Amino acid sequence: MGGNALSVPGERLTAEQYVPVREFVENKIASVLNGARVAVIPSYANKPDFGDIDVLVSVPDTEIDYTSIASVLGSSQIVRNGEVTSFGLPVLAGLFQVDLVQSREETFDFALRYFAFNTGFCIRFETIQGTLLPKFPLQRIGAQP
Repeated sequence: MGGNALSVPGERLTAEQYVPVREFVENKIASVLNGARVAVIPSYANKPDFGDIDVLVSVPDTEIDYTSIASVLGSSQIVRNGEVTSFGLPVLAGLFQVDLVQSREETFDFALRYFAFNTGFCIRFETIQGTLLPKFPLQRIGAQP
């Protein structure tokens, strides 16, 4: 998320290069996670280039085989940082960062919309899921508590 997690500066891809890489990454991760929800987090369509791909998955950490994901991506690097795990995808003359973002199934759609088109995450995802949302329960207007 931001393209700076790897041990070496990551490659940036043009929009034209990014599209097939995005499809490859989403399909490969989905093939390893067998039925889990997997979606590339949307970004601005008119961006001239991309420094990473953010992929949202609804799988508990204990059920993710990071080694298998790295293998299908051909990744030589795995960097864990809380709910985000970054992989170095070999492209061109370097590595392109792929960020795997974990979500609970019940917050997947919310997370996908929240992270979409966001260039910087001001609030850590676990804060939203575990701290903020319980303090602000949603109810219909006019509903009795």
